[in-house]
Amino acid sequence: MGKAAIEDTRVQSAAALTSLLDEAIDKPGSDVARMLKPHLARQSSLAAYAEDSKGIRACSLNTLKRACVNIPGGFAGIDSRRLRALAAIRSQIDYSETTDTAGEGSKRELEKRVKKLREKFDTATEDLMLLTRMLEKAMRQGKLYAAESRQPALVERCAREQAEIRDMMSLRQTAATALHIVPTEPRK
Repeated sequence: MGKAAIEDTRVQSAAALTSLLDEAIDKPGSDVARMLKPHLARQSSLAAYAEDSKGIRACSLNTLKRACVNIPGGFAGIDSRRLRALAAIRSQIDYSETTDTAGEGSKRELEKRVKKLREKFDTATEDLMLLTRMLEKAMRQGKLYAAESRQPALVERCAREQAEIRDMMSLRQTAATALHIVPTEPRK
């Protein structure tokens, strides 16, 4: 098998993995999601996942990253899907556990469940806002370092990659608007 054929196989494997992750996101209670769950905890575990019937081949994390160059969203898109699939599966499990033990007719049990879910939501929202601020700071620093390098190609590449990241963060804009959160301005 030639080098081009091997690369094509890797790209097809990454595309099949993307489809499988989308399926796990859409149907977190399915057999596919349950089968995939142990491989979602770490990027390297996902890269090592193989399923010949779907054309997914195990590889190293770096190989998967290189294969994702031709996949929409690149490796960041696959990693985002991995995290969303893991969250969807965990959410499905949490929901199953709470509905099994809730004593559904009890108002007190429902209130406890709502309180628990609100606490989880608040914690997740705080975590996301902290991560967003850290990402914005890192992006400002990256832009500053690129500018300080005085290399036009590096500045252009930094701007292009940051634009791609901002496109991926479009959900953040919706959430921030809905929560009435004002983004912080960079310090000078």
